[in-house]
Order: sequence, then structure tokens, then C-alpha cells
Amino acid sequence: MFASKQYELVDFGDGEKLERFAGVLVRRDCPAANQPKARPMEWDPCALSFSRQSNNGWGNLEQVPDRWTIELTSGINLELSPTPFGHLGLFAEQSVNWQWIDQRRDQLNGLRVINLFAYTGATTLALAAAGASVTHVDSAHKVVRWARKNAELSGLEQAPIRWIVDDALTFIRREIKRGRPYDMVVADPPAFGHGLKRQAWKLERDMGELLKGLSTLTGGKMKMGLLTGHSLGYGARDLASDMARGFQIPRSTLHTGQMNLKTRAGRALESGFYVRFDDRQDKGD
Repeated sequence: MFASKQYELVDFGDGEKLERFAGVLVRRDCPAANQPKARPMEWDPCALSFSRQSNNGWGNLEQVPDRWTIELTSGINLELSPTPFGHLGLFAEQSVNWQWIDQRRDQLNGLRVINLFAYTGATTLALAAAGASVTHVDSAHKVVRWARKNAELSGLEQAPIRWIVDDALTFIRREIKRGRPYDMVVADPPAFGHGLKRQAWKLERDMGELLKGLSTLTGGKMKMGLLTGHSLGYGARDLASDMARGFQIPRSTLHTGQMNLKTRAGRALESGFYVRFDDRQDKGD
């Protein structure tokens, strides 16, 4: 899904991962990388780096270009920038879902989609490029501004996207009162977090209410769905079971899978999971 040579997982191991983003080598903490490094000679000490053990967090910031963007094969361009949390504004493991979206343009064209915990907008823009009308929701002003800039970089500033800064559960309740319907739901909820007014979010506690609210917004007629997660204590099967119960659909209609990143040698780094629903298909895991 990335344009040629735009992204590569170079190596991982010993609690770190080494990636290349649009020509910049980046090494960061990665608890899931619990194997030994396979290519230790590739780990350039001058690479842009992030470690929670460091007082400064990021090191070698001189490696960051003045204009650092990455391109997807669909023509979407995303701005990259180091954040205090060790992120760059892009979760590369989501590329498997962007590809899934791109392959379903005929189904997505004209659909009304709500995208919660939408971050800097890569999935929103993939949906918009496929012809969907998207309501993009995130509780952080800064990342919504970042997402809007990504839309401009991608030539999608005029696309039918509503940019909403709000807490996910609060916004769902408001949309239910407004009676605004949706055809597709997308969400990437964190294990823990805080809303716009510092409301605490806890995945295992709040997921049921989230799914129930989303089910109401689709009026029991959801056409497509995409939920992703990264929690060690709440996996794909847990999410699929809750999703089937919340939307009152057969578990067999949901497809689960891993969002793995792979090196050139084929080593796979587990980086989360997805649960998908497509009313044109019936293929459980």
C-alpha cells in the first residue's frame, strides 16, 4: 500500500524496531519485539531514535527533513513528525486495512462512514478517496489539524469529510439524538485514553457502550465495519465477540486477522489486529 521505497521494516528485536520512513531510518522502543535482532549491523547509531528510557525521548533529530512526507499507492500523502509519545503520525501496520479499503471502492462509493479515534487521518483519507463521506472524530485538536493538513497534501481538502474534535462516546450520544445515520463504522480504540474534557476511556469497560451506540447509528443495517486494536489483554476474538453481540450479527460474518509488519526476509512483527464486516460476504475466521 506504500508507494515504492516509502516504508520498510528493516529489523526488530531486543525490545526495539528499526524502520525506514521515506528515506529516514528510525529506531524506536517496541515491547513486542522480544526476539534477538536478525540484522544487528543495520542498526545505525545515527538514526533518528526514540526511547522511553531516555530523558529527552527523541535522539538525532537532525535526521528529520524540513518537509517529511510519505506517500501511499493511492496518492495519499501524509506528513511525518516526531511526537512526544514516540509516534510519527502514521501507524504502518494499518496499511493492510488501507489496501482492503482501496479494493472495495465500488462498495464504499457513497457510503456514510464514522471514523472514531481517527488520529491523523490516513484511514479517513483512504475512505474519502474511495468515494465515501466520512465523519472523522478525534479528541485532540492538534491531530485533527494534522489530519486536515494531510487532506490538503493529498488533494482531498474538498472531499466530503466532517472534522470533529470530540470524545468518541460523547459524540456518538449526540449523533443518536440528532438521528444522523451511518452505513459503516471504523474505530481504532486505545486500551486507555482520555477524551476532550479528560474523560477516562478504558477499552474493556467502555467497548460495550461504544458498540451499542454505533449499532444504533447504523439502525441495525451496517453495510461495512472495520475495528482495530493493539491491546495485549483484549484480542481479536474478544473484539469480534463483542462486535457480534453489539451489532446483533452472526459471529460468522466477521473476519479477524493480524496487522503484522514484515521484513524483506519475511520475519513478522505482530502489531495489532483487525475485525472486519462486509455485508456482501460471509467469511468468519
